[in-house]
Amino acid sequence: GLAFALGVAAVALVELAQVFVGSRFADSTDIITGSLGVLVGVAATTALTSRATASRPQHDVAGLARFARLGVVAWIIALITYHWNPFDFTSDATRVTAGMHQLFSVPFYSYYQGSEFHAFTEMLRKALLAAPLGALLRLSWPRDPQGPPDSLKSFVLLSIGFCVLATIEVGQVFLPTRTPDITDSLIGEIGIMTTFWLAGRLLGLR
Repeated sequence: GLAFALGVAAVALVELAQVFVGSRFADSTDIITGSLGVLVGVAATTALTSRATASRPQHDVAGLARFARLGVVAWIIALITYHWNPFDFTSDATRVTAGMHQLFSVPFYSYYQGSEFHAFTEMLRKALLAAPLGALLRLSWPRDPQGPPDSLKSFVLLSIGFCVLATIEVGQVFLPTRTPDITDSLIGEIGIMTTFWLAGRLLGLR
């Protein structure tokens, strides 16, 4: 209850602050939808934490891992849908050449072109969009004393996350309405690593 109240208060304060921003629109509907998001996050975290901290049969752990794997697939589809929309792919040589130059440009060059606030917003958006993938990847491969070491598992899972993000950026090379940038993959990987670590901490609570 306290976590939900704090989350709603944060959402309401952000919306209230938009009253003083000329390029934004304050809307009470956003408070409602944001509060629903807070509720879902609190409920999901509470459920996952209680599962991790309680003494559960092995089949429950396996069930959680299967659920997380489905979540990984679903979130990858969501990321592809967001970043490749409207799916107007083209093989035009001019576009592909320009897209490849954008993809392998100097890191953070595209962010430097705009204002500091725009760069911060875009970086935060990229990290937050990729963040759920990190937690789902961590939950999808539970700890097994007889399995490979945790360091190897972490490396494999985090590499999978980065490959997904890099593949999305490569796909944007063929989308005229998108700007591919390997920097976005690096920023998204930071979000993945953060939630990957947090999920591990939650699973380690006793």
